[in-house]
Amino acid sequence: TALFEFLSAYPLGVHVFSGIVCYFAPYTASIGSTVRELVPGKCIVTMPDLPWLQNPFNSLHAIALSNLGEFASGTCMLSAMQHAPKGDRYKGIVKSISTEYFKKARGTIRAEGVASIEGIVENCDKEVHAYLYDETDTLVAKVTVTWSIKVQLKKNK
Repeated sequence: TALFEFLSAYPLGVHVFSGIVCYFAPYTASIGSTVRELVPGKCIVTMPDLPWLQNPFNSLHAIALSNLGEFASGTCMLSAMQHAPKGDRYKGIVKSISTEYFKKARGTIRAEGVASIEGIVENCDKEVHAYLYDETDTLVAKVTVTWSIKVQLKKNK
């Protein structure tokens, strides 16, 4: 989040940050997403309606939407783990992803993910949701990502 905060203060900074992320996650780069907001535990990402992301029904492909939701939920979860209390360590890996589709998605899509590690004191599974909205703020999909969380707490709290 510190790098995002630094870069977003400059013109095109969010695009530079998103480019860096996509360099390390090339599959995510395929959807042309841009991180618009990133604070510990919260992330907003947008995806343009690009021709190669469309299905034969002139709407955004289901897997492109799922990819966007996974990106938003993963980024917010990693930022939450990054800001754990000093001395505590959290690691996570995606265990499963499911997507519910409510409406055909057209135009720029905004994904909002929120995650928290508050109260996690032992290894567990944690669900993180990302809600995807079209340009009219209509909910088009909900992505649920289940994370397997490993915890290493600081001794003598």
